[in-house]
Amino acid sequence: MDEILLIHNDNVPLIENFPNSFKFNPSIDELNESDIDTFISKQIIPQLEKKSFNILCIKDTLSENYIDFYGLILAYHIRLSSKSLKEKSMVPIIILSDINEFIINKLTSLGRILFTKNIFLSKNNIHSIEQLLAMKMKPLSQDDYENLFLKLIHVNPPQDYLNHHSITNEWAIDQWAYFYGVKNEVIIQNRSKISNMLYYKFLRVKYQLQNKDENINVKSKKYEGNVLLVDDQSDAGWHIIIKEFCIKHYSNVEFDYIQNIKKDLLITDIFELFESKIKQFSPDVILLDLRLLESDNSIVEEKLDINKISGIQLLKKIELLNPSIQIIMFTASSDGMILDEFYKHNILGYVKKDSPEDKYRASKNNFNKLDTLIRIGLNHKYLKELWDIQEKILELPFLENQKNEKIKELRENIKTIFETSNSNIPRPFTYSMLAIYKCIELLNHIYIIDDFKNAKWIDNKSLIENYEDNSTKNYIFNIIKYKAALEKIDFETRLKEIVCSRNYAIHTKIKPSCDGLTRKEPTSQDIPKYFSKYIIVWYKMLFEIIEALK
Repeated sequence: MDEILLIHNDNVPLIENFPNSFKFNPSIDELNESDIDTFISKQIIPQLEKKSFNILCIKDTLSENYIDFYGLILAYHIRLSSKSLKEKSMVPIIILSDINEFIINKLTSLGRILFTKNIFLSKNNIHSIEQLLAMKMKPLSQDDYENLFLKLIHVNPPQDYLNHHSITNEWAIDQWAYFYGVKNEVIIQNRSKISNMLYYKFLRVKYQLQNKDENINVKSKKYEGNVLLVDDQSDAGWHIIIKEFCIKHYSNVEFDYIQNIKKDLLITDIFELFESKIKQFSPDVILLDLRLLESDNSIVEEKLDINKISGIQLLKKIELLNPSIQIIMFTASSDGMILDEFYKHNILGYVKKDSPEDKYRASKNNFNKLDTLIRIGLNHKYLKELWDIQEKILELPFLENQKNEKIKELRENIKTIFETSNSNIPRPFTYSMLAIYKCIELLNHIYIIDDFKNAKWIDNKSLIENYEDNSTKNYIFNIIKYKAALEKIDFETRLKEIVCSRNYAIHTKIKPSCDGLTRKEPTSQDIPKYFSKYIIVWYKMLFEIIEALK
């Protein structure tokens, strides 16, 4: 025998004919505290879970507002709540209305549900209801549910949503927090908000993104460095998730984020916030969101000049301030033109925030990609030290003499050391070493003249010590001793290393005296170690020599 449940707001005739019924009547206070989706999810669905029925009768309007169509909204919630209602979500639903389905469909996009299987529209009178109830009604099958319900409906985002970017961020925060088991008040509030929302229920069922009992398990590896998040949605939960990500993946990495990035700021405000944070925190790796300002949305939607998007403008700013910082774009965008624009700049890559349209495995794939890129970025930490040395050298008074062409050439060559180290050329170690060696040769040319017979000081034409030895090493040792007033013994090992390594790179045969000192091109895996142990050490030596010159 059919068990019929009627849901009404005292706007159905002969309610007493329905022994199983309840009144849908949210108070003003209840709606002030939450929206209609939250009220249905927290108040009505739990009631339906407890009640016994195999047919539902719902009035299309359930308030004094005759175009609110809360009854249709409730019907959608029921159909999309299979996890909590189980088989009850598939029961036949009769919508009681004073107008026909075509008028309803013109008044609201929610009217689409009236054209799906096992949804029946009845005139709001006992005779019409009884005629429908005389029919043999069966629950929806799973096949009918997928093909004759899901494929025929569409739920629009709530009107208070500004754009797809906001939707993706809320969705991605929830997905990432779930996989990492992140529990925090901000995360819980976000999850509560979207789990109650009809729009997200639709997306979750539509794209089959049910939460699995599966979390990410990782082993922390020792990395050193600072990771900075720059995202207007940081306070919405991203900073909590990325911090947890860093804690679980890397044993010695500091994390921070820029607070108070608000949509109504100007790009100059973003620059100011960033410059303050970069001085305070000194990041090695930055996760940079594409859209930081409200104006970015119209640029993307109207396909205007993408170089004006705040994330790309900040990317250019970072390149000017400190190109050694490793940038990972962290974006909700899948626009090919925008992604192509990223790679015109010196970025490690990009990680896409999960979108509702992405498949379940997208989160895990994005985690793995982010992990790989952060590790690469932290391995390139030596670049920041190289950049710092370069900036210190270029500020030295010795290099300010623009009248001396050789000093000008030395200045320009110093810049190539970082550029070479930060490029994708093959054999980066060798070419960086050769760039430093070239600077040493240029220093020699600034102070010493070699006429192939002997070597003299340019300033007073006197012979240099051991002038018969026209090697680069002998010349620079003289400069260290007589022009920089330094002890050559402090530089002996470092100079021998770079000279022997240069000779190995240029000549096929190595002198026996170089055994054990030559530094050959390392494997790609050893490049960070070799740059830290040798290139930076040789570069510091160059700085110390030039700093001591008058």
